[in-house]
Parts: sequence; C-alpha cells; structure tokens
Amino acid sequence: MRIKTWRGAVVFCVGVTAVALVVGHAVSWFMLPRALFWEIFGLHNFIVMVIAPPIALWGGFQIRDRTLAMDRLQYMVNHDHLTQLFTRTRVIELAEHMGGQGQILLMDIDHFKRINDSFGHLIGDRAIFEVGKTLASMIGPNDLAGRFGGEEFIVFLADCAPVQGFDKASALCSAVAAAGFCDGRIGQLTLSIGVASQMQGADIEAAMRRADEALYTAKSNGRNRVCAHDGAAILHCGEKAFAIRAVAP
Repeated sequence: MRIKTWRGAVVFCVGVTAVALVVGHAVSWFMLPRALFWEIFGLHNFIVMVIAPPIALWGGFQIRDRTLAMDRLQYMVNHDHLTQLFTRTRVIELAEHMGGQGQILLMDIDHFKRINDSFGHLIGDRAIFEVGKTLASMIGPNDLAGRFGGEEFIVFLADCAPVQGFDKASALCSAVAAAGFCDGRIGQLTLSIGVASQMQGADIEAAMRRADEALYTAKSNGRNRVCAHDGAAILHCGEKAFAIRAVAP
C-alpha cells in the first residue's frame, strides 16, 4: 500500500475505522443472541470509535512516511545527485523500455580539467549542473538526458531520424557554446558530441560504442563540434558550433 499525503492517511484512517465497525458488528451478529447484540450495539460503536481512529491514523502516517522514503531512495538510485538528470543506467533502461529506437548522443565538456584547476571543484560542479540544465531544457518530453559520468552526458532522442539527431546535437552544441555559465566567470564552455543511431531490438550498448567512437573523432578534429556514426565505421563531422553543416547520414 502506498500513501503519499496526509489526506491519504486520513482516508486510510476513515476506511480502517469503517471496516472495524462493519466487521465487529458482523461477528457480533452471528455469534451473539439478538437481544445481546442490540444491547451492546452502542457500546461497540463507542469502543471502536475511541480505539480504531488513533491507531489507524498512526498507521496511515507510518505508511506515508515509508512510501515517501522509498520514493526518495528510488529517486536517488535513478538520478545523478549533482545534475538531477538520470544516471547512465537509467537512461539505458528507459530507452530499452521505450522500444530503443532513436538517436544516442554522447557528449563531453571540452577541456574541463582547466576549470577545476583554475577555479576549483565547486565551480566545476556548478558548470556541470548548468550544462545539464541546458541539455534538459532543450530536449523533448519523450527524450532522455543523463549524466554519463564526470563531465560527460548522454541523451537519447526517441523515434528520431539520423538527420534530426544530428541537427538536435548541433543545436545543443551551439547553445552551450553561446551560454555564459557560472555568471560568465569561467569563459566559454563547449561540447564535443558523438551521435549514433539505435534501431529497435538492436544492442543499445553497441550503439553507445559507435557514439563514443564518434565523440572521440569530434574531439580529435578540434572539439566544439558534432560527429555522427553511420553504422559502418564512417564518421561525418560538422564544423565548429555556430557554423554547423548538416551532414548527418
């Protein structure tokens, strides 16, 4: 049983009390003489109404607290503590549950080590949080965004064609390059993004490996750009953000 609000606990209390009254009267009806049944009818109601509501209400609040605690624990398991995006594992699970057809984007904040070295890890954490918030704000309601680990992110674009996936990745790349994260204190941040198609029923881990290969190529070709894998080890790379060529497969 799941109870999430105090109203739910009150409804639970009322329900338990009503059941206690009905069951108690039913047992008395079949076990006691009719005269005795009617004689103790009022006393039975009084006893139940005095004892049952406090106990039932206490039990309702206990169930509510346990439900909320379990929900918080489940949230912590499925979400990254810093960005509040999904974890890598949860993105994969949800993508497979959705049918697994779409585009996988793996992305890395370029030269992130310089931020930690120059401004400290707290500013670095804030930069990761703000980049994650930007990514989450730009994807659709059926898409998934998660933190892959460190300064890396993963996005799954559901039911998305390769060209559309490349265009969306380019838009994300440009948006991050144009934003002034951490109140402009750290200068320009850019992303390198690798894109790969995931077909329905195919191994999603294989698609992630192709996206990772595309990401490596984007970083090798100067960063701040998008590269897409066509599934046959041929990589198509756009130019730097703000001058992206739509050359997805």
